[in-house]
Amino acid sequence: TTTKSGRSARTNAWVMVLSIIGILVLLNVLGVWVFGKVDVTQNQRYTLSDVSKEAVKALDGVDVQVFISEDLPPTVAAGYGQERDIRGVGRELLDKLAEYQSYSGGNLSISVVRDQIEEKAQEAKLELFTGKSAQVEAGRLEFKKYALGATFQYRNQMEVFPLAMEPETFEFEITKILLRLKEKYDTSTGMKD
Repeated sequence: TTTKSGRSARTNAWVMVLSIIGILVLLNVLGVWVFGKVDVTQNQRYTLSDVSKEAVKALDGVDVQVFISEDLPPTVAAGYGQERDIRGVGRELLDKLAEYQSYSGGNLSISVVRDQIEEKAQEAKLELFTGKSAQVEAGRLEFKKYALGATFQYRNQMEVFPLAMEPETFEFEITKILLRLKEKYDTSTGMKD
């Protein structure tokens, strides 16, 4: 009887393991088709407001170009001897933009600049910032410059999110930019030659 019960216990264990693996595979396959997330923060930081959803739906064909330096420092000076932790801020910016993209109905496209980021960011009128690391170049002490921002292009209008360092204000700033783009475009089409 010990052999039979030992075998049945092993069989039951294998059935349980295979069942769990099967359930995980099924959930993973379902996760490809069904997207959702739950925001449990007190101030709903990770949920777009209705105003933001309407602002992005009102525009068709917004191109967002994102500039995030590859080697961002973990902290930057915030004034008065304070430092601001910016670890993960670039990822939060991309996540927030992806959320806008999901509500845009395909009308918002996002491209991330991958080469010569700082130079292209400067050309796009983004505000570059420095970290603590410096090096000597041509006899001068030069601080490394970083980019963390985006440009928004809607038809013949452009707006810049010059320095995206405060994730708690991302929604406000992006929605303000989208509303301003719409207003500027409507004003420009209303003008006569």
